Amino acid sequence: ALRTDAPQDALPHPQALLEKQDDGSLRATTLFRLGDVYDRIGEHQRAFDSYSEANSILGSNFDPDSWDAGIDELIAAWTPQQIERLRLKRERADQALFVLGMPRSGTTLAEQILSAHSGVAAGGELRHLPEIAGDISGFVGSLPLLTAPDMLDARGLLIGFRRYTMAIRRIGPAADRVTDKLPMNFLYIGLIGAMLPGARIVHCHRDAIETCFSCYCRLATYLPFATDLRALGRVYKSYERLMAHWRAVSPEP
Repeated sequence: ALRTDAPQDALPHPQALLEKQDDGSLRATTLFRLGDVYDRIGEHQRAFDSYSEANSILGSNFDPDSWDAGIDELIAAWTPQQIERLRLKRERADQALFVLGMPRSGTTLAEQILSAHSGVAAGGELRHLPEIAGDISGFVGSLPLLTAPDMLDARGLLIGFRRYTMAIRRIGPAADRVTDKLPMNFLYIGLIGAMLPGARIVHCHRDAIETCFSCYCRLATYLPFATDLRALGRVYKSYERLMAHWRAVSPEP
């Protein structure tokens, strides 16, 4: 009912659903769709109100202060000397092509453009790098922050190298490059430099307001900071700070 050439004709459907829904998650989903319809017909304040109500229903226990502290620790720990100490000397991961940046920054479009080349296979949003980061460091969580690289050693990195390169080889056995477009891999650029020599990185950067608001307007339970605009702003600023650090310290492939 929401796919129509006249978006205003779709309004009664989500509005009617809202009147019947008591379940929080279903109500939030409907409010996101209602916000999309309002946006398409130019009712921008109503769209924003719908998105805001949806996000308030979802809520979050995200702690911006803890996040900022973690980013500070990453920046302090991953020095050029540390990356060079850990860098595997005999292995090459030339097939790896990371497309990263803030969520909603254009990584999907960038991957589509890249994979139009005959030598590039699209891997999508792979979970291998965060999983390897957690396994070789002992940290837990969906996005473990590697704030203690001094705990890593060549053996663990070599295991991670083999796991990752084997995984992408299965995706594109004959491809020159295989993309991994998990946006939050920007947290692991130090690890990429040490564990995957030869990997290339495409950094997608979009206007801060457009990026954060696009996150806010989407049902993204995997992004705990996306339900609060202040938290989104904090995360975006820390992302820019971290990317500036990686540009300063990361070695060339």
